[in-house]
Amino acid sequence: MAEVKAEREGLIHFFVKDKWKDKHVVLSSGSLLLAKKKGDTEYDVAISLKVATVKEGSPSVVVEEKEDKNKKKKEKKDKPGFLVNSDGTDYYFQFENDKDSKAWLDAIKANCGKDVAKGVTLAKKKQSAMMSMKKNISGKAATSGAGKSLIKEELGKSGVRVIEIMKEIITLHEGKKKATEVEDNVIRFAVKILLLHKNKDITTQELMKTLPYLRAVWSNLIDFCEMSFAYEPAVLAKNAAELSECFVKLIQQHVTDKTLEMVKETITYCTQEKIMDRLFKDSEGDPFKKELEAIVRKAWIKLFKDAKK
Repeated sequence: MAEVKAEREGLIHFFVKDKWKDKHVVLSSGSLLLAKKKGDTEYDVAISLKVATVKEGSPSVVVEEKEDKNKKKKEKKDKPGFLVNSDGTDYYFQFENDKDSKAWLDAIKANCGKDVAKGVTLAKKKQSAMMSMKKNISGKAATSGAGKSLIKEELGKSGVRVIEIMKEIITLHEGKKKATEVEDNVIRFAVKILLLHKNKDITTQELMKTLPYLRAVWSNLIDFCEMSFAYEPAVLAKNAAELSECFVKLIQQHVTDKTLEMVKETITYCTQEKIMDRLFKDSEGDPFKKELEAIVRKAWIKLFKDAKK
């Protein structure tokens, strides 16, 4: 593991996602790295400063102070600080005095626009007991009707039908055994995403980061289904790989490395040219193209209409 060179570090009080936390913060070449304590080599959060914005001013906070053993008094206090916005998420940093606040603010501003620090390892987040139970259930249920039922509940019948179409195409290409294996992997991945979102380990705002990549893949599918002459397998593979990478970044702190590899390999397999040819070029894929185009177009209209609200 490469060592991360610290330009500045220290214990900082910060606010994100409705919670105040104390973390050991390391400023290193375009990144703010947050760990539980000094000396940790794995970080809970890595905030990229490459496209971040910084704004001075800290919100009023409620501080609980003990008056005696049995009574607490709440009083509002304003302390110096600033806001860092990165990838759509706001992080408020708060300090005991103006000197520390300004020193950190100036150092962070000097790093805005720089490439992120190399050699950073993010720690896996510990799941709640309920989430652990749900994940265990998802692993067992993904190959049964339960996994499809959850997908149907959250995404509707069309979400399940897309998986079924994919399975039928792979069956034509490599047989039922491989098709079932890929279907199981897709359902496992979808169930994990849905449960992480239900448990608020992944926020709606974080999921929205996948929209540009999802839009590109869906646009490819619509065009290729409607116009066979527009079919470009390399373009679809590239856009699918970028979508895969976006999902990996989204879930990497919540799942095992084995799961991450499964996601990458499954998406790569499903978008290889030989399989895409089965759908978009061969006559065997004709019955599925019209149905797939209708499903994706309907989902496109709903998703991107809702995203503008």
